[in-house]
Amino acid sequence: MWIEAEPVYGALVSLAIGLIIGLERGWQVRQLGDNQRIAGMRTYGLIGLLGGVCALLLPTLGAWLALLGLLTVVAGCCQPWEPGWPCSAC
Repeated sequence: MWIEAEPVYGALVSLAIGLIIGLERGWQVRQLGDNQRIAGMRTYGLIGLLGGVCALLLPTLGAWLALLGLLTVVAGCCQPWEPGWPCSAC
């Protein structure tokens, strides 16, 4: 079974856009300390990929998927963050 290339390209483009935005944001705050940076390449890349996957699945699963993706991003942004929370490796 072969995977169609066009949807994969769309997801890769959304990932690339997220990585570029994350690179630019990381470059702007490069002088801040380690625990003062909020989001960088990985965060924006994952958010871009989530948006691309939601856009790919939107025709089959409907608008509820877009709402679920938005709520996932909002819930991730609203998490309290402190060193050592929820694990000591953070």
